[in-house]
Amino acid sequence: TNHNNSGKKYLEQIRIAKDMVHSRNQNEDIKKLVKGLIIIGASLVLFSTTGCSQKDENTLRIYNAGEYIKESLIDKFEKENKCDVIYSTFDSNEAMYTMLNSGEKYDILVPSDYMIERLIKEDYLQKLDWSKISVKDDLVKDVLDKEYDPDNKYSVPYYWGTVGILYNIEEIDKKDLEEGWEILRNKKYKNKLYMYNSERDSFMIALKALGYSMNTSKKSELDDAYEWLVEQNKKMKPVYVGDDVIDNIDIDNADMLFLPGGVPGTPNLAACKKLEEALLKYNSEGKRLSAICAAPSVIGQLGILKGKEYQMV
Repeated sequence: TNHNNSGKKYLEQIRIAKDMVHSRNQNEDIKKLVKGLIIIGASLVLFSTTGCSQKDENTLRIYNAGEYIKESLIDKFEKENKCDVIYSTFDSNEAMYTMLNSGEKYDILVPSDYMIERLIKEDYLQKLDWSKISVKDDLVKDVLDKEYDPDNKYSVPYYWGTVGILYNIEEIDKKDLEEGWEILRNKKYKNKLYMYNSERDSFMIALKALGYSMNTSKKSELDDAYEWLVEQNKKMKPVYVGDDVIDNIDIDNADMLFLPGGVPGTPNLAACKKLEEALLKYNSEGKRLSAICAAPSVIGQLGILKGKEYQMV
């Protein structure tokens, strides 16, 4: 059921993405769809055509990717700044873009880098007043002044990450890893695969698996990548997932739990009762647990590491 529901939506998303590229027939648009996929960037940006009316001047409308802001933090912000926050979320850049095209207005958006570039060119964004941004000196310089927004006139870096394959060493044959991205179509792992539900990342994977550049502008290569993804869907029956709250995630059917680190992320993980139950259940069933940065402390506080061998990398 999870595959049928997520797979149908996923195939429609990648078909629309492919058709969008073909219909524009411009190399620039193709690059916006598939470039820079190894490094995923997201930036905090302002929506230019928004503007609160006089009666709404104390209302802040935020449109974010996933539920990255804790409700208690929003409550605290509202009290400190004597304002109201309307907080909405989207599951993909394309879904966000559709909402903007429909006429919805927001004060703050959190899209990815390629979408920022598109919104700038289509005159959706308002230039930032950096004199009012107090954290400027604390930002990581390596993620500033990128090609999608030179001089960061429209965006402030929010977070970045990488795309890769996470696997259980007890379930995966090391020889199969030599296949690279093609392991994602190895029938030995049918019904055991989770794919990140992102058109952009998916095309990168397919293009690299086929030996093409992920920045290709060739229609034939993009068509091949699309067919690669369609065949994978039919052959592997993957479950397509995105960033979501824990209550919406099917934890029981996975082989491993992986905890991200950071602060205040780690304390929030430690305070999550459902996650605690899942960690204890996985431990009792002999499933693997993994954590990075400060997150191993969450596992340690539950006594799971006591008397056991674990690896620090």
